[in-house]
Amino acid sequence: MMAMMVGLVPFGILFLLQRTFYAFEDAKTPFTLTLVVTVIATLANLASLLLPLRWLVVGVGAGQALSNFVGLASG
Repeated sequence: MMAMMVGLVPFGILFLLQRTFYAFEDAKTPFTLTLVVTVIATLANLASLLLPLRWLVVGVGAGQALSNFVGLASG
């Protein structure tokens, strides 16, 4: 939970950005942002498999937070 809390603000900003682009009838940009976030999160989740079992969930949470930061930076 603590690892995911780091990415809460970028997640909220991304959420608002996506809604703004939809309001301007631009569906390409939110798709691109979602694609970037999904690819980074998937890679981070796969990398988390290398962690000890006890830290696996923390790795997944940190990967989600990282993907939100990367998505925000690309937006």
